[in-house]
Amino acid sequence: MDYTNGLNSLNNASPFDLYRLPVAIGNELGSPQRIKAVKQKLRIG
Repeated sequence: MDYTNGLNSLNNASPFDLYRLPVAIGNELGSPQRIKAVKQKLRIG
């Protein structure tokens, strides 16, 4: 992921876009498919 490009996009985003971003991130973090994928990659140690 290109963080510089992402930060530039955030600087140019509308207030509505900025509101939608944490909502979309929250949806992805709560997604059963994402949680399963993360758990499968976790290893002890």
